[in-house]
Amino acid sequence: MDQRLSGSQNGVEFGPFKLLVSERRLERKGVPVKLGSRALEILTMLVQKSGQIVDKREILDRVWPGLIVEENTLRVHIRDLRKTLEDGVGDNRYIVNVPGRGYGFVVRQADSSVAEASSQFHLAPSERLPSRPQGVIGRDGAIDAVMALVVDKRFVTLHGPGGIGKTTIATVAAHELDRHFAGATFFVDLGALTDAEFVPMVLASTLGLPLPSEDPATTLIRTMRDRRMLLILDSCEHVIGAVADLAERIFRWAPDVSLLATSREPLWVAGEHVFSVASLDLPAHADEELSTDAILASPAASFFIQRARASGSWFELNATNVELVAQICRKLDGNPLAMELAAMRAGMHGLRETVDLLDGGLRLEWKGRRTASRRHQTLNAMLDWSHDLLSEDEQRVLRRLSIFVGAFALEDARILSADDQISDSQVADILDQLVAKSLVSFYAEEQGARYRLLDTTRAYARAKLVEAGEEEWTSCRHAAHCLVFLRRTCAGSSGVMRAEHRNARASNLGNIRAALQWCFGQDGDRQLGVELAAVATSLFIELSLISECRRWAEQALKCMDVLDRGDRLELDLQDALGHALMFTVGNEDQVQTALDRGLQIARDNSDPFAQFRLLSRLHMFYRRSGQFEHLLPICEQLWEIASLLQDPVPLAAAHGLFGVSLHLLGDQDGARTHLEDPVHQIAAVRQVAPGHFAFHRNPQITIARALWLKGHPDLAVQTARGLVGQLAPDRDAVTFGIGLIWATAVHKWVGDWETVEENAGRLIDHAERYGLKPYLSVGVALRGEVMTASGDLNGGTDLLRDSVRNLRMYRYELYTPESSCALALALAAIGQTDQAVPIIDDEIARIQRHGTSYCMPELLRVRGDVLAAAADETGAARQFEQAIALADNQATLSWRLRAVTSLARLRLKQGRGGETIQLLKDTYERFEEGFGTVDLKSAKALIDAC
Repeated sequence: MDQRLSGSQNGVEFGPFKLLVSERRLERKGVPVKLGSRALEILTMLVQKSGQIVDKREILDRVWPGLIVEENTLRVHIRDLRKTLEDGVGDNRYIVNVPGRGYGFVVRQADSSVAEASSQFHLAPSERLPSRPQGVIGRDGAIDAVMALVVDKRFVTLHGPGGIGKTTIATVAAHELDRHFAGATFFVDLGALTDAEFVPMVLASTLGLPLPSEDPATTLIRTMRDRRMLLILDSCEHVIGAVADLAERIFRWAPDVSLLATSREPLWVAGEHVFSVASLDLPAHADEELSTDAILASPAASFFIQRARASGSWFELNATNVELVAQICRKLDGNPLAMELAAMRAGMHGLRETVDLLDGGLRLEWKGRRTASRRHQTLNAMLDWSHDLLSEDEQRVLRRLSIFVGAFALEDARILSADDQISDSQVADILDQLVAKSLVSFYAEEQGARYRLLDTTRAYARAKLVEAGEEEWTSCRHAAHCLVFLRRTCAGSSGVMRAEHRNARASNLGNIRAALQWCFGQDGDRQLGVELAAVATSLFIELSLISECRRWAEQALKCMDVLDRGDRLELDLQDALGHALMFTVGNEDQVQTALDRGLQIARDNSDPFAQFRLLSRLHMFYRRSGQFEHLLPICEQLWEIASLLQDPVPLAAAHGLFGVSLHLLGDQDGARTHLEDPVHQIAAVRQVAPGHFAFHRNPQITIARALWLKGHPDLAVQTARGLVGQLAPDRDAVTFGIGLIWATAVHKWVGDWETVEENAGRLIDHAERYGLKPYLSVGVALRGEVMTASGDLNGGTDLLRDSVRNLRMYRYELYTPESSCALALALAAIGQTDQAVPIIDDEIARIQRHGTSYCMPELLRVRGDVLAAAADETGAARQFEQAIALADNQATLSWRLRAVTSLARLRLKQGRGGETIQLLKDTYERFEEGFGTVDLKSAKALIDAC
């Protein structure tokens, strides 16, 4: 459709439209078009200033004079106007916008100079422009912006790495702007040039002009001086000097000529406006759960699927394989050429196999379309094109930078690249050049400038590193640099870590992993690996990568020479191994062996902070394995060390572990005294690195449970809900798991099974994500309790039986008593009391071997309920009475209420309820809250029934 603008007495015509300004009317093929008065005013203003960018404020002042109007209102009217004009449908293109500036009409009234320019060169469109690309995805915004810049600024360079889509954007923009320049739009392909001297000759040839052999550039400019046209100069980087010189002269001496260049490096000349071409937008990061529709909505995924189907890959997309598409797009950084080559392989190998192939260097040799330029036939050819334009020093720095995984800072680049031939200052200059030449990406973060090689470029440069024989030297230097970095950014002896260090450590995880893999690989440095693993394990704990912590600690300990044992390296490795084993394989003997060994080294080296940390982890081991008799003696040692250190963090840890110990042993008042101590509010405590002292940094975890036991159900629930809201699973996976389990216990005790079910699901997902197998069994047990509470006794019993078995296999005895109680009650309810009694008896006997426990009154009560179900009413009454006495001894009103309720229920059945009902009433009246909870409602129902 002809978009050329022409004026007459009857109005202004463009395409099928006629704007009659005097009559304030728009017609389409003679038929009036319904258009609001303000939209008509905007259109009139843009048409009258066609070819110019009209400032948004100027439009607002004219259309809404004297009013304060938001820019969003203008955008709405522009959108409606575009819809009316069918702007963007087919070849129609009328209104463009320059972000931050305003809007413009992309056609201008033809004049004699334009007509003369068009007729001067006598070239058909097919001779001036390559074919218009079809199926362009995700580039509408870039195309519009480039067109607006060309109209407004005249000289634009599309800058970006090879294969990013610069030529595609330039070609579409050229076709869109061709009518704007009245057919005087010329595409100049410089890619085949081998000698910069011939740049003017190629341009003249494209224009159909003969040029003399002397001073061809001057003659060319003189010919174009009075002509209006658009020149697209494609692939300038290899002849950039000559192109820059010629483009600057054209811009200066031919004011009606516009220039649109594509280059992997800016021209850096007067008049140039650089437009950086970004990769296609990727699906969100792999850690985020996305629906199939959300992944397909990303331009990168849409592009890949389009190209895959065009090559014959008719795979059926579903929730499973669409994530593979997202992985491919992420691995290729949204680079269109790289994704097109991968899409062609998807039909031959399948999506899963293509993902695997991308992890190898094979992708660099994948061949593309036969009609593509030679430099775009393979990724290797594309990168060879850029690499061959680099100086020797630039090539050396680029291949050394390939050792980095992810982003790196300038200082990192200097340490890895500088040598006897390249100084630190030269590295900075070279890095700037590599960014300019689109081989290294640059972006700014809060902590400063960051750099990164796109994955394809990194694979190419890594191959060059191997080819140059520098891989071992660079890898060793990289590993040593990672070691220094981890030591410099680690938490202090008291566990406090600066926020910027925490963020930097997390962002360098990929480098640490790569360094460890090289150190323990075939040609690596084992000793360096041991040192690196010893400091890296704390990072893995910080990031909740417990299984990875275990892997590297075990690997390093295997490689340690016997003569090197007993030093700080072994201490840190044994400490980390014990911690990791607890949460991955359970509370096995090897956990205690590792922690005891670490503690002995700490004592031999007179290291009080290390002693404190090892004792804290032993405390965790003993409480998880149900060996409560060890808890207070360890706390006494911890308190002695903390008192000597006079550091707020160890003091808080000692208070916290004392509180947990007393809670588990049944002394809730003593527990609250320690847990509510003001030292827990000190800011330094909240900054402690996860797992540093293996204590609950949030005392609310235990206080909520103590509140319920003491007879404050509502306050306990309120505290538990607040606690779960504060927990961050990504910040500290272990503490999150503990907090969720302990908070859920409160909801379970009050009978809020909906919340229990929700939290059980969260715990199961969390445990599976972080490989915390014991927590998984606890989550399944909670789900089993929900099922029995809802009446699904058989299904709940099966889950509870499996969970108790697994918890005992992991020697995770901290949570077996309550799960065993639920299992015994479920078995009794289905008439299997012969199986229920041994389960409770085993739990009671185990606890008695280790002293006592907060849950012993409940175990005795449940044993009484099971005996009552087995018709042993005498034995049941005896158990209830023992439970009441022990609950009174522990001052746990909630356990007392349950035991008295069970006794009252039994006595009522026997016809002897009077005295017991009064006991129940007295117990009930001691409560001041929680009357909507299950236990209190059950007690009230019995009281009212009598």
